[in-house]
Amino acid sequence: MAPLSPQSRRAVLLLHEGHGAAHIDLLLERDDGPLVTFRAPVPVTLLLGDGVAAAFEAERLPDHRRVYLEYEGPVSSNRGTVRRVATLLLHGFVESPASLAFDVSSNPASPSPSRSVAHWTAGLDSRGLWRFDGRGRLE
Repeated sequence: MAPLSPQSRRAVLLLHEGHGAAHIDLLLERDDGPLVTFRAPVPVTLLLGDGVAAAFEAERLPDHRRVYLEYEGPVSSNRGTVRRVATLLLHGFVESPASLAFDVSSNPASPSPSRSVAHWTAGLDSRGLWRFDGRGRLE
């Protein structure tokens, strides 16, 4: 993978199976510290932009260790296994307690946000779920 620019971070999608219903763990890299983490019960193709980006709901999980940017395999305490299904580049990540905004590009070898970019915003709703809305296309 090419070095990240100071404004680029990684977003990782992990398929988590064997602990409840299969789901996607969406992990977003901050400048430092643990990863912002969500559980999304949606098809991977929706997140990867198999067409135009759309919307989905996700549950915020406790922040995860940075090791999960690279890790695949069993999760401790018999909590199933994780398998990475995508590593995306994350650009312009803005985080507040009840909202997020960021762009992702699908080509990890090219950190330029001008190529194949989708823009995502997310907000916390009254039920405690996060609603992600995407615009753009990843190819």
